[in-house]
Amino acid sequence: MEQKQYKTAPQAKYLLQGLTFLISLILCLLFFFLDMSKCATLLLSGGCLLVWIIIGLFYLPMSLDRIRITVTDSRITMDSGLFLIRSRSLLLRSLQLSSIIRTPFSQYTGLNFVPLHAYGGSLILPFLKRKDAQELYDTFTAYLLTRPSPDGAQTEDSHAS
Repeated sequence: MEQKQYKTAPQAKYLLQGLTFLISLILCLLFFFLDMSKCATLLLSGGCLLVWIIIGLFYLPMSLDRIRITVTDSRITMDSGLFLIRSRSLLLRSLQLSSIIRTPFSQYTGLNFVPLHAYGGSLILPFLKRKDAQELYDTFTAYLLTRPSPDGAQTEDSHAS
């Protein structure tokens, strides 16, 4: 396998932006219906909208766009972060379990995750396109089923015919 790169699904970014806007809007409406002074209501609502602008319009899109997943013959690497770049690697030979998490309507929302578990840790590949998540899951499962065991024998699925 050559080196292959994956990025997050743009639908996940739009969904999270919409959810942060909705939460912000609900909080603003709540402040207006509470029995507070007009000044306090305006300050709290303005603060909510400012937080939404910072998080929903700047931080979330930029941080989700920075997530890069690279898969090679020997390792999986995920780079993420906005101000501080975090790089996490997992050697394929230490991989023990691969699974896939798909939410309802995940082809439209981009909420697909591939958790990978290895000796002493795990790595979650977040917000993937449905096709990419399935491809990664199939790749890792095939690797787990065909890799040599520690005693040198080939590992096979015992239920396969």
